[in-house]
Amino acid sequence: MPDKLIVRLVVTSSHLSSFLQLPWTLYSNDANWVPPLRHVQKSYFNGKHPFCRHSLVQPFIATRGGRTVGRIAGIMSENHLEKQKEKRRFSTSLSVSITLRRRALYSTK
Repeated sequence: MPDKLIVRLVVTSSHLSSFLQLPWTLYSNDANWVPPLRHVQKSYFNGKHPFCRHSLVQPFIATRGGRTVGRIAGIMSENHLEKQKEKRRFSTSLSVSITLRRRALYSTK
């Protein structure tokens, strides 16, 4: 039986490093991939990005067999919600490996 997929809140600096590094791991062999600026990506999670003045961001990482294989972030933008008069509170940003796309076994542990 394959290892279970475990999705966890990013709460440590080690988890955040894994979250931020994942696209380089997934797309390193893709000649068409243009990597984001690392300091800009990090600024979304340390409160320095202007977006953080009116938004909350909670990253999650997915691991399988001790290896980071996916990431997702819950994002709530108060400006967007006010302007659009929306009642929903979260949207997501998603990066997953091909393995996750094919077969995902979720665990809440």
